[in-house]
Amino acid sequence: MEDSWEYQERRENWANREQNRKVRRVAVLIETTRAYGRRIMDGIAAYVRENPFWQIFVEPRALYDPLPHWLKTWDGDGIIARVGSPKDRQALEQLGLPVVHLKGVEKVSKGLMPDIYTDRQAVGQLAATHLIERHFRHFAFVGIPNCSWSNLELAGFQKTLEEASLSCHVFQHKKGILKNYRDGAMEDEIDMVSQWLKTLPMPIGILAADDFLGVQLLSACYQLGIHVPEMAAVVGVGDEETVCRLAFPTLSSVRPNEHLIGRKAAALLDRLMEGYFERPDPEKIPPLKVVTRHSTDVQAVDDPVVRQALAFIRENISEPIGVQDILDHVNVSRSVLQRRFQKECQKSIYETILDTKIRFVMELLTDTDFTMRKVARIAGFKHVVHLNSIFKQKTGTTLSEYRRKIRALVQPRLSD
Repeated sequence: MEDSWEYQERRENWANREQNRKVRRVAVLIETTRAYGRRIMDGIAAYVRENPFWQIFVEPRALYDPLPHWLKTWDGDGIIARVGSPKDRQALEQLGLPVVHLKGVEKVSKGLMPDIYTDRQAVGQLAATHLIERHFRHFAFVGIPNCSWSNLELAGFQKTLEEASLSCHVFQHKKGILKNYRDGAMEDEIDMVSQWLKTLPMPIGILAADDFLGVQLLSACYQLGIHVPEMAAVVGVGDEETVCRLAFPTLSSVRPNEHLIGRKAAALLDRLMEGYFERPDPEKIPPLKVVTRHSTDVQAVDDPVVRQALAFIRENISEPIGVQDILDHVNVSRSVLQRRFQKECQKSIYETILDTKIRFVMELLTDTDFTMRKVARIAGFKHVVHLNSIFKQKTGTTLSEYRRKIRALVQPRLSD
């Protein structure tokens, strides 16, 4: 019985235990300037909501900002940190507090500070698989020399390509450190990338070590008149959503599982603060997925006429275009273009138009809060009912169902 004395005793014991539990004072030293850091903090926040005995100390910061002055005299219980300087990392270890660090290092620290971070080699492998699945046979990588995470992404990218008997062209920016690279002249860097792009075989799939390099690469392609993604498909890393959507065309990107990193870090720190010993072996968290946007939303084709037609479809995705509009643009007969489409894309011209629009609608449902009417209008449909009917036929779900399902995936649980 719920009113039995046994039940009442258990409830009182639980209440007393919770009342006596110490509130932990935790500093969160993670960059607020990047989506990567903010998503990690979302994961920490999810853990704290379920374990509400933490008092959080947090302030605005960038990755390479020095440690806050108040930390030296702070009366705290634990720290979750992501610092860019080895000197700051060493200073954290010397505080004598439990610390979980979220920026991976090549060598395990001699101290007792465990690391949890994104598996950068797996990032490169996932990007390579994404581009191989789009039938590209030429590949390239744009990175930063003497930068460990960039080199790990390149290693993973090349490993997957080599397993498929494929090779990779590599461009390394002249600046050796990301911070210094960003102090350089943007136009000069784009010009150098442009000169390199001219030497590459087309069509080609390219991985940029982060989203900002990906946007720069897209600018170089635009300057040279290289159609993206038909001739050069570009994928970045980090899924800085606003940056990716500002790019032209919108940039596909490998999405790290920052939410899980944050939850795991908080759970580990909780155990450390309770006195449990943890070995400082680093834990590498695989990326979540490739968020596909326009820059890789294509199947590589060799036929120049089909490439021209696909580029026209993509550039006019918001218009109610039909087969005749494409025929007028490429200036070949319907039968010839239909035959070439069937050979290269394994589908008709009309089906290609429709599939391209549906993928664009999926992107709008994922990345925006637009009403269904606005989504339909932007995708070139006059009526929501018409779009909803086609969308369900193609995907098996309605527009609203798809949006609910995709948003339920963005915050994986600790057990995932």
